[in-house]
Amino acid sequence: QAAEAGADAVYLMASICGPQLEDLLDACTVMGLEAMVEVHTPNEAKFALSLGATLFACTNWDRPEGKLYEDHARQLRNFLPDGIGAVTLATGGLFCDPETDPADEASQLGDSSFDGVVAGRGMALWQDVTGLVRAIRRREGLPRVMLGMYPVGWDPDGTDEEDGGGDQSEQQDQENRTDEAREAVEERS
Repeated sequence: QAAEAGADAVYLMASICGPQLEDLLDACTVMGLEAMVEVHTPNEAKFALSLGATLFACTNWDRPEGKLYEDHARQLRNFLPDGIGAVTLATGGLFCDPETDPADEASQLGDSSFDGVVAGRGMALWQDVTGLVRAIRRREGLPRVMLGMYPVGWDPDGTDEEDGGGDQSEQQDQENRTDEAREAVEERS
């Protein structure tokens, strides 16, 4: 139904799909859909990996029990190896604490090797959703800077002039950030 409706991807919860996850991942491949697999336990992560899943949502939510375990996603991230071409997102109760800076929370998750976050309820709790997203996107972690992963024309501060500021100045800014990141790494060594 998702493919017929024009979807590009589906969200599969390993805890709900159980052994049917394999058939569902195969069906996604046949239909040309991406499959984001939500995992909460090491066994779910290992099972999804063994089936060839490449998009993971590591969640703090224990779906069967309906409980939120803070920081669980960060611990679960260790069960998904780097360098296999997988994309990992953190999800479940993120950005829900008004006392915690969302940019700091996103930064900590980025430092734990997550590729992104799913804000979910956290976005509903913030009055300034645009500000929340801007604060999260503004983070300049070493991996992103060193790999040159800022898209051309993207302004992390959201302050671009209407003329776009010119690609050369943006490229120079990116090169400067990359040089600064490399210097910081060298200083730590």
